[in-house]
Amino acid sequence: MIDERYGEIVRVLSMVAAVSGDEKLINECVMWAEELMKIPVEFGTDYNQGSKIESLGFIYDYLFESLNETLRQAIRESVITQIECGSIVKPWLNHPV
Repeated sequence: MIDERYGEIVRVLSMVAAVSGDEKLINECVMWAEELMKIPVEFGTDYNQGSKIESLGFIYDYLFESLNETLRQAIRESVITQIECGSIVKPWLNHPV
């Protein structure tokens, strides 16, 4: 079960995995990504889903070179789907800051 601290855990874990290149840590981040993508888009509020999007972003950005194309695509699609499903961040989808 993923608790409310997962955003911070994933941020630190993915950063350490990226810096160290440790395959065990990279695999742990892949597990987190796979579990986060299972969270339904209607779960909770934008606060809950924001943490999901942020965590997937850390994994995607920090570990991009270590992820296979299938996982990269799945993360991209998960984030876009989440945003398109009524998130308050939807207006920024095509207008990054």
